[in-house]
Amino acid sequence: MDEINLTWYQYKYFSKEQIFNARGYVYKIKDRILTLHQRKELINISEDEIKKINSNLELLETSKESIKYYYGLQDMLV
Repeated sequence: MDEINLTWYQYKYFSKEQIFNARGYVYKIKDRILTLHQRKELINISEDEIKKINSNLELLETSKESIKYYYGLQDMLV
């Protein structure tokens, strides 16, 4: 596990392991977002599939931002 400097909020409400896991979830979501953006760039995709991808992208962005806010990761992650 990487050395993590916790903020007061994180120290009070979470363990280092929880913060480390939350960071991992955010990185996985970011990876999925990049994958969907690449998939959207394909030439032979229908309009319905593009709408579905855009919907999924919005949900993933919301999830990522919610995790960052809940665990206080705004300063740790870009």
